[in-house]
Amino acid sequence: MSINVLCISGKLGKDPEVTMTEAGKHKARFNIAVDLYIGDGNNKTEWYYCIAFGGNAKFLRDYAS
Repeated sequence: MSINVLCISGKLGKDPEVTMTEAGKHKARFNIAVDLYIGDGNNKTEWYYCIAFGGNAKFLRDYAS
């Protein structure tokens, strides 16, 4: 089993949507916008779709908006 870890710094597109899984765990879905500076005064925004589970999802529910 492998686990991927990615650290992204950006802005939330909207408040996280927190639901419960069938197993009773919290699940948060959210989008993050990251501004990329390409050069010559040009910028580009990349959007990342993210999902968090358990304690991370509860933290997002309580503190991210």
